[in-house]
Amino acid sequence: MKTILVPTDFSDYANNALNFAYNIALKTDAQIHLINVIEAFDTQSYSTTGTMDIDPKVDLYMNEVMKVTTKRMDNIVNNPSYKDVTIISHVHYGKPYESISKAIAQHEADLVVMGTLGSSGLDELFIGSNTEKVVRYAKCPVISVPEKAAFTGIKNIVFATNLSVEDDTVIQKIKISQNIFDAKLHILWVNTPHNLKHEEEMKQKLEEFAQRHMIPNYSVKIFKAIFIDAGIMNYADEINADMIALTTGGRKGIAYLFSGSLAEHVVNHSCLPVWTYNVGRQQ
Repeated sequence: MKTILVPTDFSDYANNALNFAYNIALKTDAQIHLINVIEAFDTQSYSTTGTMDIDPKVDLYMNEVMKVTTKRMDNIVNNPSYKDVTIISHVHYGKPYESISKAIAQHEADLVVMGTLGSSGLDELFIGSNTEKVVRYAKCPVISVPEKAAFTGIKNIVFATNLSVEDDTVIQKIKISQNIFDAKLHILWVNTPHNLKHEEEMKQKLEEFAQRHMIPNYSVKIFKAIFIDAGIMNYADEINADMIALTTGGRKGIAYLFSGSLAEHVVNHSCLPVWTYNVGRQQ
């Protein structure tokens, strides 16, 4: 892992995500690219000659915002608390999600770490509304970090699977994180009334999945729940897991089981960091 991208709006949620990314960077010797996006006003108009006019007052205001923002970013980069990791700051004008997507491609990010507001108001702030979009569309793994999630080490990761073909690809990405943290991977199938499977049969399939992919330190579990998302979070709580991992997206036809909406729901309601990878964006 070489590059971790961390979007920030200087909120406590974003600062917590940066601290989480910092601990990962310490383990991997990765660089952190810290990005802030200044949302530009839509104040441009065209004159009768077809030239673009920009209100000078708005232009002056945006320049001042850029200066203040750049200074705040410099303060983070120069913070002694982060002295053991290289942090490179970027400030852009534009729409947050579009700018984050461009930054992922430009810096060839191996991982995005973002804060999340949870279920308390996702449409209110930069972090809340844009974390959902990044989870849904990013072309690299994303770790969504809840407000109060403290990094005390990642020793137990719950990987919820529906044993799709896509998971055969995603597991290689998850194994990278498992190796970084020296963690145990708990491979989980959630049995629900709407998708009830024979427990011993599913346990055998999970064992075969783990052995086929040579997962070094793992357990398998069939967990009963009314809803899949609740089952994932309840099992993670039961074993005191440190992180949840999910496949999201997928090609047309993949079981709705791990659709974007399920992953986003877990991201929004989990008290744990949630690792996601959107296989649908990799096609």
